[in-house]
Amino acid sequence: SASAAVAGNGFFDFSKPGAEWKAAGEARLAYSDAGLLVASDKPIFLASPAVKIDAAKTKWLSLMMRTRDAEFVTLQWASDAISWTGGYTFSIINDGRWHVYNIPTDTLYDWVGKVTSLSMAFISKKGSEIRFVGAAGKPMGSAEVRLRRFSTVEPLPRSGRIVTLR
Repeated sequence: SASAAVAGNGFFDFSKPGAEWKAAGEARLAYSDAGLLVASDKPIFLASPAVKIDAAKTKWLSLMMRTRDAEFVTLQWASDAISWTGGYTFSIINDGRWHVYNIPTDTLYDWVGKVTSLSMAFISKKGSEIRFVGAAGKPMGSAEVRLRRFSTVEPLPRSGRIVTLR
């Protein structure tokens, strides 16, 4: 397990002591002033202690993380309004630097009712660090724009012609 400071709204700051998160399986956890260091040769699953989050009043899920090898993270939650576990999977940047990821909850159809637990899953053999994760009333950092695709609308024309990009 690992310590994290928690506010009443389900926001966990791992750079401060506080509530206990649990790791399933063989994940290795270490707590430091920078956050929670997590590593495992197998998929990592971390679960929060019980939370009480009013989904209608919480507009963002935020995560600050750095990794050298993880490619995707899945944030999951349990709610009293659904019989399944809600979740959202997204790609992350694995350059070893801190990055903030903000997910607007109004885009998540199963972010409803009273959320009772949070969890996250990812794969990181080299180790990843988590500074904070949880529900927030506003984005917890600036947006980082990253070009993922670059293509032309039509096949490339001959030299000297106009090209439309998308």
